Amino acid sequence: MTHINQSKKAINRIRKIAEQTSLKYEIVFPLISLFWNYDGEGSWTKYDKNGDEFISLSNEVISSLKIPGTFPPKDTLAEQLLHELKAREANQDTAYNRFLYASVE
Repeated sequence: MTHINQSKKAINRIRKIAEQTSLKYEIVFPLISLFWNYDGEGSWTKYDKNGDEFISLSNEVISSLKIPGTFPPKDTLAEQLLHELKAREANQDTAYNRFLYASVE
């Protein structure tokens, strides 16, 4: 169903982000694909919020992060991701730095 981030370059980039943030690729891919398209030169995604692709990616993220209800605001999602990283990482500074790196990417 997903039409963006299908190039080898995009997949490798997202895998690298997933590894560096200690998150599963299956979680990182739909989350990044909601906002950024690494195919070509890279650009912000432009979805019809009622379109099938946006709804499918949103549902994948909601399911993988076990978020109840509808897709949360970006700030809430960022807090949840940071909390998840901290739970996986013994060193809180490392977790925060990985989160910042992923945010920048």
